Amino acid sequence: MKAQRIAALSVSAALTLGTTGAGAVTFASFRPIDSTANVSLTGTSLSSSSPVSFSFLTVGLSKFGPLNALLRLNAVETDAARYGSTEFGRFYGNFAFVYTGPATTVGSGKYKLTIKTGQTLLSGRFKKALLKGKGSEGEVADSTLSGSVIFNSPFYTFSKAKLEEFNLSLTAVAPSFTLAAPHRLANFTAVSEGTFATAVPEPESWTLMLIGFGVVGAGLRSRRRFQTAI
Repeated sequence: MKAQRIAALSVSAALTLGTTGAGAVTFASFRPIDSTANVSLTGTSLSSSSPVSFSFLTVGLSKFGPLNALLRLNAVETDAARYGSTEFGRFYGNFAFVYTGPATTVGSGKYKLTIKTGQTLLSGRFKKALLKGKGSEGEVADSTLSGSVIFNSPFYTFSKAKLEEFNLSLTAVAPSFTLAAPHRLANFTAVSEGTFATAVPEPESWTLMLIGFGVVGAGLRSRRRFQTAI
């Protein structure tokens, strides 16, 4: 079960499905290329088609380092309301990170893993994401009413436990959060960055495991040869 606590964010907002609860690990993140707004809400559509720097954070995949990617985000607001001085909006949608750099490879031989130009690094579908904002700061957290996300990636095997969460923080929100209508947030732009988490993962792939075992094995063989020589 995903943790339902909401973490306060200073001078920011976030689009979140869950927080990184017990048993979850952050396996990927992204950050903006610069300070230019890369997410916008127009009418009921939250969208992005902007360059970002994407990183896998797990052993093996982290060897790729930061990757230039295009963030594609499309979501629809289904409801919004004000409680006191705080604005809330609920969203259904999807996102994808598409690699825009040249082909890059880690490992070699049968342990080689390559990311090609135009390949999707990570995608996801979400429902009932809850945006929460107050003035120029706020957060968007997983709804306590079963918000969820499903990830897909050709480079990562997700746990069958289905504990999958994401957090897209929104900073430099302009104008400040407000309602344009009783059930719709007013238009805004923001700079976005984020993290993606899942249950303690299954092996990313046998290839990556074997790469790790090969490195360890080579080290042990070198150590034995050194001891024999002594």
